Amino acid sequence: MACDTLAYRKNFNDKSVKKTLTIPQWMDKMATNRGINFSKTLRDALAERLRDE
Repeated sequence: MACDTLAYRKNFNDKSVKKTLTIPQWMDKMATNRGINFSKTLRDALAERLRDE
């Protein structure tokens, strides 16, 4: 029997992992000046992108 565990993992596996990314310097400067939280922005963008699939 096969089981789809995606819903379970979304609800119970909230362990964070560290990722490194590279963005243009001008983008970093603008985002930092505006107080944008990079981790939250990436999480939100990934969640939206994954919702579309």
